[in-house]
Amino acid sequence: MIVTESYGKNIFLNDEQVGYVSRRPDGDSEWYIMGRKVARMTYDGKIAISGRQIGYIDDNGDIFLNGEKRGELGPNYELYLTSLN
Repeated sequence: MIVTESYGKNIFLNDEQVGYVSRRPDGDSEWYIMGRKVARMTYDGKIAISGRQIGYIDDNGDIFLNGEKRGELGPNYELYLTSLN
């Protein structure tokens, strides 16, 4: 799974669009939800808040946050989340 394909795509929470993934100049990305930057994601899928890794996107496109599966990448690489916890 190529995580960088999600750059520039939308983030959905329970099928409602709540944000987007923005590409950074260094090759990583930032997640914006409800107009606020909430997380940073590396090019290899590691997700961090305030410098602390809190999750990742695995090779199958599953999104894990705080040790639990909380969503997946859709067919167009948009992020579909069921929870932000």
